[in-house]
Amino acid sequence: MSLPVTISNVQFPDQNYHCGPWKAPNGCIYVVLLDSTTQSPEVHKCSDFDFPASAFVVQTTGTPPASGTGETMWATLKGSKIHIAYYEDDGSNNWYLYACFDTADDTWDYADVTIDTWDDKYEPSSPGCSIAFRDDDEGQDPLVCLYNGPKEKIGGTYYDRVSYATDPDGSGAWANVQNAVDAGGEVNYFGGVAVVGTRPDTGGNAVHFFWMETTGLYIYARTLRYSSGWQLSTAFQTVADLTGAGQYHFAQGFLEPVTEYVAILYRPSTYAPTLLRVDEDSNGDMDSATDVSYTIDSNNDLRAQNQSPVGCLCLDTIGAKAYIMWSENTDLDLFRHESASPFSTWSGDGTEVEAGTCDRISCNIYARNGSLKLAYVWDDGGTIKYNEYDIGQETAPAWKDCELPVQNYKVGPFSA
Repeated sequence: MSLPVTISNVQFPDQNYHCGPWKAPNGCIYVVLLDSTTQSPEVHKCSDFDFPASAFVVQTTGTPPASGTGETMWATLKGSKIHIAYYEDDGSNNWYLYACFDTADDTWDYADVTIDTWDDKYEPSSPGCSIAFRDDDEGQDPLVCLYNGPKEKIGGTYYDRVSYATDPDGSGAWANVQNAVDAGGEVNYFGGVAVVGTRPDTGGNAVHFFWMETTGLYIYARTLRYSSGWQLSTAFQTVADLTGAGQYHFAQGFLEPVTEYVAILYRPSTYAPTLLRVDEDSNGDMDSATDVSYTIDSNNDLRAQNQSPVGCLCLDTIGAKAYIMWSENTDLDLFRHESASPFSTWSGDGTEVEAGTCDRISCNIYARNGSLKLAYVWDDGGTIKYNEYDIGQETAPAWKDCELPVQNYKVGPFSA
C-alpha cells in the first residue's frame, strides 16, 4: 500500500492538543492519540515505510495510561522520550496527568502521574493544557505544563484561571503547581500554549506562555524564566481581536531560530488564519513592543472546533520556511501554506491538500528517505489518517569529488 494510511481505533482530543507526528532517533515515526473507547493516550509506531494498512502499531510495553476523558492532550518529543499531559474528570475530581514513553526501547516509563488535582466544583469550563521541555544548563531539564486550572470563586461567582506547574528534573515528580499566569479578578481566562525560547536565561531556556481572556477577547503573553527560582515576566495584551471568533484555545506555536521570534496560530474575528508574532528581547523575554499579526490567507477561513482552531504550525529550518495547515471553515477541506524564506513573509493564498472533512489536524517536519516531509495526522470525518507532503531536500546541496584551485581563481556562482 502507500500513503495515506489509516490509524484505527483512535481519536483526537476535543481541544488544545498536539499529537505529533515525530521521527524519533531510532528512525521510526510516532503519533500520540486517544483510544476511541477508553479516551486514554496511546502511542502508535510506524517502522514499515511501505505503509501497509497496519503501518501504525499501538505500543503497550510497560504500564500505559489507563485514565483520560478526551478533552485535551498535549505531547512533545525530546530526545528519545515523548512527554504527554492530559486531562481526567471522574465526576467528583479533576486531574491533569502526565505520562512518558521512551522510543529507545518502546516502553512506557510513567503513566497517570498527577500534575495537579482539585474538587469537581472548581472544574474549568474548557480544559486545556500544553507541555514544554526546557533545556537546563545544569542537567535538570525541567518540564513545564501550562493548563486551565481550578476556578477561583469571587463574590459567589467562579472564574476560569490559567496556571503552570513544573517537573524539576523530568522524572515525573511534579511540584510547584497552580502558579497563576493570568491577572485574576472577575475575568475568565483560557488557553493556552507554551513555547520554548531560543535565548538562554540563567540555567536554561525561557518558556513563553500565550493565553486569552473572554471578557475583552484578547490574547495575553508572558515569559517564564529561571534565576534562583522561577520568575514570570509582566503579562501584556497583544494586538489580536477575537471578537466572535469562537476561540478559547490555540494551535501549537513555534520559535523561529534566525530572527528569534515566537509565533502562534489563531482565529481572529475575521476567521482568516492568522499568525501572531512576538520577538524575543535581549533577555529572552517576549518584547511587547514587537507583537504583530499576519493574515495567512484572506480567502480560505480557519475553522474552530470546541473553541480550538483546527490548524497547526511547523518549521522547515533547512529551507528557512514556516508551514501552516488548517481546515477551511466552509468546505472543511485541508489547506496548507508556506512562508517565504526566512520565515517572515507570506503572499497569496493557501493550497488545498486534501478534500474531505477535516475535524482535527496536527503536523510536523522531518527528514525521511533523503527528503524533508511535511507530515501530518488528521481526522477526516471520524477516520484518522497519516500522510506526508514532500517539501525538498534533507540538507543543502553540496558538490562532491571537487576542490578549489590553489590561488588566483574565480569559480562563481554566476547568474545566467
